Amino acid sequence: MLYEMNQLHLNAPKRLWTYIADLYALSLIFVAVTGLFVLKGRMGITGRGAWLTLIGAVIPIAYWIYCHS
Repeated sequence: MLYEMNQLHLNAPKRLWTYIADLYALSLIFVAVTGLFVLKGRMGITGRGAWLTLIGAVIPIAYWIYCHS
């Protein structure tokens, strides 16, 4: 089983596994974006969620700028 998992990790099947990985990534993006709007009010995107979203965006951007400067 480890061999098969390693082959998927190395993208040995190429075409099919790439499509599956892309579909999975899109579904994770969909879940993340819809999760922003599930809660309403003080705990939602206009309250605490705005700060968490801002922090979640600033950290990767700062890392990217730090690594590519």
